[in-house]
Amino acid sequence: MATQVPAKRQPVRVLDLSSAARSTNIIVESSPAFELLVAITAFGNLDQYDTYDRGRTWFDEIRTRMPDHLRQHLEAFAPGYCKSWAYLAGIVHRAPDRDDVDRVIDHLAAIDPGEIYRAIVGGHLREETYRESARLMEAAINGDRSDRERLLEWLRAHPGCDMEGVETVALLDPASLQQQVVVILRGWRELLRSHLEEVAPVLAREAVELRSRIRGLGVEKAVETGTNGIVYSPEPGVHTILLIPQLTMSPWVLIGDDEGLKMFFVAVPDGEDDLRRDEPPQRLLAMFKALAEEPRLRLLRRLASGPASLQQLTEHLGSAKSTVHHHMVVLRAAGLTTTDIGSENEYALRQGIGTDVGELLTTYLTAGQP
Repeated sequence: MATQVPAKRQPVRVLDLSSAARSTNIIVESSPAFELLVAITAFGNLDQYDTYDRGRTWFDEIRTRMPDHLRQHLEAFAPGYCKSWAYLAGIVHRAPDRDDVDRVIDHLAAIDPGEIYRAIVGGHLREETYRESARLMEAAINGDRSDRERLLEWLRAHPGCDMEGVETVALLDPASLQQQVVVILRGWRELLRSHLEEVAPVLAREAVELRSRIRGLGVEKAVETGTNGIVYSPEPGVHTILLIPQLTMSPWVLIGDDEGLKMFFVAVPDGEDDLRRDEPPQRLLAMFKALAEEPRLRLLRRLASGPASLQQLTEHLGSAKSTVHHHMVVLRAAGLTTTDIGSENEYALRQGIGTDVGELLTTYLTAGQP
């Protein structure tokens, strides 16, 4: 019986053209135009004022100074809502002269209105919902009100859409939406002129420091380091990660998407700009302030035994979920925990926190000694 000779296996040649095969760039950018969007977003989060480093008084003072016509425009644009503004960050990133707030607003006034409609309306949709509604989205941009009503009807029928944010803006024709956006941004520009001038150099210095901190790191480690604890796994289709220092919503980190961009608005501790030589660094202060409350120590002790969801931490602490969530924001901002945005916001103890606290304290205590 003849011996069967196995056929020679041919080499497999692969040319991978998938988006996942592309390298991911990490860019750090600062601009007062980004801060303007963050400030309007923060202002709309009425129930979170006490959780911001700046405190409720700062936002109440802004509200007192706001002209009536600007308040009316805000309410007409999206009643009681705020997230839409952060969705314009991708357009700001692509704008020429993005360091000049007035020129950025002029750019928004000059571009195709459909670009603003896609950014704002699309920002309220989940990725899969956005893909499925793409044809209706384009019809809404290029058609009349009936086309926009069909888009809205389709969105209402599909769970996962942020209907609170999209109900009003989706029905506006793109030109009217653009006009509203520009009027409101110009009003806020005047309202926050001194604030933006004050924070611009702080944000620029933070951007330089942030670039130094993440230099040479891989994508995942760079994001965790840059955001002080956000665990992120690269996604197909994302070619650029943008780290944007922001002050107004500190200690919160905002996360957004736009045309292959993943944007992280990184919290900068308030007061970073006026430290005297002998004052402790903000990171050290944040750590000790976070550790100074008994509930947070209990949460850290729970995480020492393994990762946990917000619901599990709420049950462990026996407090309201909103209270526990705020504690976790503070702990993450202090660099003591991590938040995995890909695992239903699962929290974990950050590795080496005891060493970090000790080294920071030792460095501060011994600085300037012979």
